[in-house]
Amino acid sequence: MKPRAKWLIAAVLLLSHLCFGEESKPDRVISVTRLERREGSTAKPYQVKAKGWIGKTSESQPTLYYELACGASAADLKVTKVYEAMELTAEGTKTLVIFRVTETQSTSNDVSCNVESVKDDSKH
Repeated sequence: MKPRAKWLIAAVLLLSHLCFGEESKPDRVISVTRLERREGSTAKPYQVKAKGWIGKTSESQPTLYYELACGASAADLKVTKVYEAMELTAEGTKTLVIFRVTETQSTSNDVSCNVESVKDDSKH
């Protein structure tokens, strides 16, 4: 399946609440530990490293260590800030959606990233 089709599937899942009244809900929190721009990559120009925890707090166990490839909207991520997130899998490709990266009264900007790798405490 082409990458564009995978993104379409992820977008449909995220926007399902518009059609069916169901809201996609975060199931974990993450804290960005590193954000860097990748030269020469236009599709996913940002490399992001983050620590994550399933649940609503960073005190949950185990700690998950993410390496992500993100689009241009990742430029709004702040290192050390804690964000709510949700992991999706479509056709074997994992995507991490980071909710409310920037937020105003009328809109919120979510960031969708490809999960390049994820490890937990026992494998780190």
